[in-house]
Amino acid sequence: MPPSPVDDESHGAHGSGGLTVTAPPPDEHWQVRAAADFLREVVDRAPRRDPAPVVVAIDGRSRSGKTSLATILADDDPSVAIVHTDDIAWHHSFFDWTLLLVEGILAPLNRHGAPVSYVPPVWMQRGRAGSIDVPARTHTVLVEGVGAGRCELVPWLHASIWVDTDEDLAMRRTVELDRDPQGFVADWMRAERDHLDRDQPWQRAIAFVWGAGRPSPPAAVYARFG
Repeated sequence: MPPSPVDDESHGAHGSGGLTVTAPPPDEHWQVRAAADFLREVVDRAPRRDPAPVVVAIDGRSRSGKTSLATILADDDPSVAIVHTDDIAWHHSFFDWTLLLVEGILAPLNRHGAPVSYVPPVWMQRGRAGSIDVPARTHTVLVEGVGAGRCELVPWLHASIWVDTDEDLAMRRTVELDRDPQGFVADWMRAERDHLDRDQPWQRAIAFVWGAGRPSPPAAVYARFG
């Protein structure tokens, strides 16, 4: 979910409370996969459009583990870049940010590949320093956040991952981990539920990651392909 109005304006404000509960998946369809192998298979299944990097959406409920998964998959690999939708949405809109992401990041990537550097208009208006960067020599871009796999972005995505977490667990994590100035979290959760009920991004995912826990190897995930 986006940082609340009292959260720090830096990139460190992204959710990090995702993969903290050690709960095994509910059935045998989930397999323990090394994160690097899992990402490689996702990329291999995605159609390439050179010179553009492969763009993979990581979608899921708030506090499902999307940011944690993106970090694990990137694993300090300089060829993998992460774009947080929270940075696009910051002080703009809960979900009405598709055009900003497309015009600022995805369309330039599709036209000429990396590097791409983008400063959302509201960053300049509010004096937020920095930019959203996809460095040169990037081969894979992970776009993570609620709504990253939305239907309007399908023409710009090569693949989508859904982080599967029970709604009640995701709600408990959100309430426990986020301050709630002036009902911010309540407003966000209503908007998120409406969006997910309408868009159902899991229907378009080619791969799923269990968000309620991780296997003991630190660079592994419970995953399955749809």
